[in-house]
Amino acid sequence: MRASDSRARTLRLALAGGLGVGVLLLSPVAASASLGDASAVAVDADGVLTPLDPITNDPLFSFALDQTAGPVAAPPDAVYSLPGIALQADLGPFLGGLQDVLWFDGLASAASSTGTGSAASASVDEFRMNTAGGQLTIQGISSSVACSANGTTASVGSGMTVDLGGTPVPLDPSGITVIDFFDPPVPGFHFVITLVQSSSTTANSATANGLTIVIDEDLTGIIKANATIAVAQSSCTVNLAETGGAVPVFAVPSALALLGLGAAILAVAARARRRAADAE
Repeated sequence: MRASDSRARTLRLALAGGLGVGVLLLSPVAASASLGDASAVAVDADGVLTPLDPITNDPLFSFALDQTAGPVAAPPDAVYSLPGIALQADLGPFLGGLQDVLWFDGLASAASSTGTGSAASASVDEFRMNTAGGQLTIQGISSSVACSANGTTASVGSGMTVDLGGTPVPLDPSGITVIDFFDPPVPGFHFVITLVQSSSTTANSATANGLTIVIDEDLTGIIKANATIAVAQSSCTVNLAETGGAVPVFAVPSALALLGLGAAILAVAARARRRAADAE
């Protein structure tokens, strides 16, 4: 083999290697996911109860209802379970003072996080409270979410049932059910409970509200109450890397340098071939 042929082949190999690495560094970055966050809570009650003077209707005092059960978060992974709890409130001297007002049975919540995403779930088997229309009982409250590079999902339990004083309450398909205890209106008495189920997702997050119970109560000479009770709530996120067309900043100079080197090698190879041809 002549020396000129050997030099030409070496130059061609170097050119191919330089151009190959340069093109590789300029290729789009593949989609990927990294560690995400997740959280859930079985019960989160927040509100104010105000007992009223039965003669003057003046507020006797205000009781803050601020209690949480079963909050979990990941990372690290966490789980929670409890057979049942009762939340107390001071209803004043004319309604029996401090006593249980809200009951929850079968509480559970969980949150997990991995290298490819996160997930969370929460559930309460049964919720109970006394109302002007009898005992309100809600069963089968739950939510779950999952977040990964393949997408996000969020859902609430489809088997939830509501019973008021022994009579089933139909759920509104919109996810918002309103129970008005004084419809038609009764002067001086207002008591509305709103039940809300909802879920939502974005490209990298998901939230699900198993049930939000909103209480708006104003009974003349008895009590006023405004409270929001979140039952079986869950949320998650996933950290998505850039997808398609993205080029790491550090890679651009190296890629351009290699492509430039390839062009220089090509010019040198061309001159070497001309010299070889002239020598023959």
